[in-house]
Amino acid sequence: MNDAQYKTAADFDALFKQLAQKSDGRNPESYLDRWQGLWQRLAQEPPAPSLLSGMAQAGAMSEADLSAGLRVILTGLSHGRPDFSGIKVPCRRRVAIVAAGNIPGVAVAPAVTLAAAGCPVVVKLSRSEPYFLPWLLEKWQESYAEPAGIVAHPWPGDSRATEALLGCAETILAFGNDFTVWDIRDIYRSKQVFGFGQKFSIAWAGSSEPSPEQLRALAHDVALFRQNGCLSVQVVFVHGGKQEALDFARQFAPVLDDVAQQFALPGAGLHSRQIQDELDLLGVLWARECRPHASCVIMPEKFEHEFMRGGCVVQVVSAQNIADAIAQIGSYWPAVQGVSLVWPEADRSGQQEQWYQQGVGYVRCAGRMQAPPLDWANGGIELPRAVCAE
Repeated sequence: MNDAQYKTAADFDALFKQLAQKSDGRNPESYLDRWQGLWQRLAQEPPAPSLLSGMAQAGAMSEADLSAGLRVILTGLSHGRPDFSGIKVPCRRRVAIVAAGNIPGVAVAPAVTLAAAGCPVVVKLSRSEPYFLPWLLEKWQESYAEPAGIVAHPWPGDSRATEALLGCAETILAFGNDFTVWDIRDIYRSKQVFGFGQKFSIAWAGSSEPSPEQLRALAHDVALFRQNGCLSVQVVFVHGGKQEALDFARQFAPVLDDVAQQFALPGAGLHSRQIQDELDLLGVLWARECRPHASCVIMPEKFEHEFMRGGCVVQVVSAQNIADAIAQIGSYWPAVQGVSLVWPEADRSGQQEQWYQQGVGYVRCAGRMQAPPLDWANGGIELPRAVCAE
C-alpha cells in the first residue's frame, strides 16, 4: 500500500503489525552500524540537487543553507551510540512520531533509534519538511536488503489519517510548538507521550578577543537553518562587563553577516533593516557593522526575550558569571536547550561541567551545536530506554 493510502485505524493497525514482523531478528548494533555508515558516506557527498530544491521550496530556506546544514546533521548522527542495556529487545511498542518542520530531520534520530530496538515506527512529517527522512529511507533501501522498519509521510495534522495513526500508537513523540505538544498530551493522555516543544540555545563567550575561527564557528551556530532550531544560538553572554560585550559584538557582527549572507534567501536584508529601525526607535544599541545586510547583532543592557526574532538576529549581553546569565534569562531558563562555548581551550572543559551542573544537557564548542550525536538525550529523554525499559 502506498503511504498516502493509510487512512483508517485498520490501515495503521495492519501497518504496525507489518513493520513489527519485518523487524524479527534485527540486531540493534548491526542495524545502527549500517545507518551510521550510510550517514557518514552521505555527509561526504554533495546533496542531491532535487532534494535541495524540494526542501528549499517547502521550508523557505536557501539551498546553500540546507547543503551546509545537512552535512552537519549527518556528521553528528554518524557519532554516538544509544544504550540498549536493560531493555527488552525486540521492543514491540507501536511508535508514532509527529515531526516539526522548522529544521530538517528532527525525527531521524528517534525513528532510527527506536526502530533499532524493534519498535514499529510511523512518522507524520511536516508539510514544510517532507523530504529528508523519506530520502534517507530511499538511500537505505538502495544500500541494504534489510527493511528499515520506518514509514514516513506528510499526512495533514488535522486529518482523519493522523487521528487514526495516533490512536493506534502506544507511544507518541510530539515535536512542534508548545501548543501542538499540549494538544497531543491532552487528547492522548492515556498513552505514553513525550513532548519536544519550543526551546532556544545560548552562547557563553569567555573573552572579548575570540579567535577568527571561533567567531566564524559561532556564526554558523546562529545562521544555519535561519536560526530556526532549538539548538540555534539566540543570545551570546559575554563574560565581563558592558565594554567586553560591546567589543565582542563589534567583532562578531561582520563575521555573522558574512555567513548569514551566504545562507540568506532573497529579501533577508529587509527583515534586518526593519529590526534595526525598530531598535533605533527604542534607543537600543546594535552593531552598525552589520548594516544593511542579512543579520543584526543587538546590544541591549540585559537579555530581552522580545528580541529573539530568528532570521539571524542575535543579542550580545554581558554577564559576570554563569549564575548572572541564568538570572537574566529568568523564567525562560527551562526553555534553554543548549550552550555553545566560545572559550579558551585551557578552561573549556571546566566551563562545560559548570553548565552541566546547572542542568543543561547539551554543551558544545562553537561550531558543533547543530550536530547532535545519535545518542543525544533531547529534553533529557534517553531513547530507547524511556520507551522500552522493562
